[in-house]
Amino acid sequence: MIVHEVNLLLYAYDSTSPFHQASSDWWAALLSGVEPVGLCPVVVFAFLRLSTHGKVFDSPLTLKEASERIASRLARPNVRLLNPRRFAFAKIPIPAPGPPGPWSHPVS
Repeated sequence: MIVHEVNLLLYAYDSTSPFHQASSDWWAALLSGVEPVGLCPVVVFAFLRLSTHGKVFDSPLTLKEASERIASRLARPNVRLLNPRRFAFAKIPIPAPGPPGPWSHPVS
């Protein structure tokens, strides 16, 4: 199974990126193949957040466009949304909410 991070997905849709063509070609080959592809929920959420953000892209996607792109990927027979509960990292303790620190970042 191939599991990737969000940048490859973003580059595939950002025609201004110097990595666009290679990422787009890689995605097309991957999606038309038979090897299983796993999408982590964090990658899906990051794609939705970043691809629709005006400070990240000059021409961001609408939430509907971004959602449709994810849905079209998940509709492929070889693509699965991974369940993070199946992995050991899901048991890493997360600190209790408190003042900003190394675990937090501003949302702006």
